[in-house]
Amino acid sequence: MAAKKKQKGKNARAKARRKIIRRTYGLLTVVSAFIVAGFSFYKLAVQPPKMAQAAASPAPFAAEPGTGFAQSRERKKDFYTFLLFGMDDGNGNTDTVMVGAYDVQGQALNLVSIPRDTLIETDRSNKRINAVYASEGARGLQNEISQLLGIPIDFYIQVNLKAFEKIVDTVGGVDFDVPVDMNYEDPTQNLYIHLKAGMQHLDGEKAEQLVRCRNAYLLQDIGRVSTQQQFLKALAGQTLQAGNITKVRNLAGILQEYVKTDLNLQNIVWFGEHLLSLKPQRILCQTIPYADTTASYRGSHYVTLDIDKVLTMVNSGFNPFTAPLERPDLQIMSIQDGETVFS
Repeated sequence: MAAKKKQKGKNARAKARRKIIRRTYGLLTVVSAFIVAGFSFYKLAVQPPKMAQAAASPAPFAAEPGTGFAQSRERKKDFYTFLLFGMDDGNGNTDTVMVGAYDVQGQALNLVSIPRDTLIETDRSNKRINAVYASEGARGLQNEISQLLGIPIDFYIQVNLKAFEKIVDTVGGVDFDVPVDMNYEDPTQNLYIHLKAGMQHLDGEKAEQLVRCRNAYLLQDIGRVSTQQQFLKALAGQTLQAGNITKVRNLAGILQEYVKTDLNLQNIVWFGEHLLSLKPQRILCQTIPYADTTASYRGSHYVTLDIDKVLTMVNSGFNPFTAPLERPDLQIMSIQDGETVFS
């Protein structure tokens, strides 16, 4: 009798263990299914932007006859262009304007700064590129630069100063050699710049002071542009370090909250993940080739561009088409005999 009870107890315990194993296996199966489903959703949700392979000017814009993008031009695969700009607090003008081109397959990122006083073709009395946003908004600025460089600008990214600070702080700050002493105050913009020259660790607040200072340079905005480019490259190098790989989602969240863009979150994450494979030495920063930094027109000074050098620059790193651009594709202005004319 005792033996039967003992055997019965063993059978019961074995049955219970089998039941627990089945439940555990079932739970693991369900969890695995969720993981697989989640990963599948993630891969479906995080996708590259869909671009037309035979493209003209980016919708909704159409280039002017004889100066725009040929309808039959074929685009390079996974090659994207974007406009990056920041605002000058208080007056509605842009403070910084840059154009980027990202070759995803070739893992190369080209950035070019366009000085705020660059002369453009417009009926407005103020013919500077930095005045476009105030009257035409982001899309207008996007279109203006498309016409200037002869290429479609696929996306725009308007950077809020708060976003810039948070990005720098999120990646742990940036070591940077400040080129000159910087001292400037403008209470109307809540702008207080006080930086000493030399190598130092810049947090978000100090980084903002660095990229906004103009008065410390002999050529004002031209000098500042060079420092901005060097800092952005240093920031990219810091962001692409292995320790920051897990922060892609955090950075994407900052962009979503503080940055205005026509990229959706899935595209931002897709770009972010590919950029993590980008080597800092594959990032090229430059200033758009200029002919004159003090060209005079009706009492105002402008920066005029060197069309031949700009054309070479665009074809070497910014042209998203498989065929090279030609001089008539660009709308670059110069000043002759006191009047603005196409170069």
